[in-house]
Amino acid sequence: MTEAILSKSIPEPNTGCWLWIGCLGADGYGKIKKAGKTYRAHRLSYELFCEAPGDKLVMHKCDTPLCVNPEHLSLGTPADNMNDKVAKGRQAKGERAGPRALTAELIAEIKAAYIPRKVSQRALADKFGVAEITIHRMLKARTWKHLT
Repeated sequence: MTEAILSKSIPEPNTGCWLWIGCLGADGYGKIKKAGKTYRAHRLSYELFCEAPGDKLVMHKCDTPLCVNPEHLSLGTPADNMNDKVAKGRQAKGERAGPRALTAELIAEIKAAYIPRKVSQRALADKFGVAEITIHRMLKARTWKHLT
């Protein structure tokens, strides 16, 4: 089975990644079948070249979803994966965090209106078409923290 990993990947000389050229899943990760079951290619590579990951995640040190080089892979928990994402600046914030009704410019406008208590949170929520809790969380820096 290690031959399947090697034959369906190509080395990338600049990074050392082994880039998967086999089938891809909708999530952008390689996929491969073993004994009738479909696996993520990087997870199977780790299992074949290192050890069975069990219930752990197989994470990419190189941040390349197509990489199956076992030297670029490590085991971790969901918390480890999230911490890695945040540390590497891949955590979406503000407008990059999915569909948003607010933008950085609107946040500045809301803060300017609210800080001197000119407008209530309810009125701001109505004006900008969001829930009052959205305004509250933004003003308390529970969301949009990168703009505080």
